[in-house]
Amino acid sequence: MVARGLPRNVPKAVARYQDRPNRGQRCGRCMHFIEPGGCEIVTGRISPQGWCRYFEAMA
Repeated sequence: MVARGLPRNVPKAVARYQDRPNRGQRCGRCMHFIEPGGCEIVTGRISPQGWCRYFEAMA
């Protein structure tokens, strides 16, 4: 479930999504990542090795 206040269905360009990690942060370690390749926030296929501006580390 997406936290209150966070957007949904955000295009990759708006999220600044990239198919590679950013300073050790990657989608596979993000609380919004949905196995095997989805996201609660960003639309489209998401790589576990990717990154976007909405990254939030899993607790």
